[in-house]
Amino acid sequence: MARIKRAVNAAKKRRKVFKLSKGYYGAKSKQYRSASQQVMKSMAYAYVGRKLKKREYRQLCPEHWTLRRGNPQTLLKAFWREKIPAP
Repeated sequence: MARIKRAVNAAKKRRKVFKLSKGYYGAKSKQYRSASQQVMKSMAYAYVGRKLKKREYRQLCPEHWTLRRGNPQTLLKAFWREKIPAP
């Protein structure tokens, strides 16, 4: 059986990690092991951050949260109604 060489795939994998770790300080952007660990940690922080952003928005504007998720036209009508008082 022929030997499988994976240099190309390994390089692709490393290149992807280094692209994501661009701008990190020191070894976290230069060495593969440190970079991959930091990228995994960063992705976890990003996931949590997205959830926190939604949570904060819900607390700030509870009445508009359902409108924000729905139809944009409904949202515009709601704001228009608030701006112009009915006669």
